Amino acid sequence: MKKIYIIVLFFLSGSVLAHSSTHSPINNDFESMIKHMFNQMKMMDMHHKHLFKRTGKK
Repeated sequence: MKKIYIIVLFFLSGSVLAHSSTHSPINNDFESMIKHMFNQMKMMDMHHKHLFKRTGKK
């Protein structure tokens, strides 16, 4: 379920960024915010995988 949410969010942010191109000043802030959120989610995902690997080996 979490993976689907990430993919949907990614596509949504992509389409929004495509519509509001360089002419809007908010774009840069929004883009950096999305990138930050996406990186955060990737980090969390990596942590979860790491935890699952550790608990799975026991």
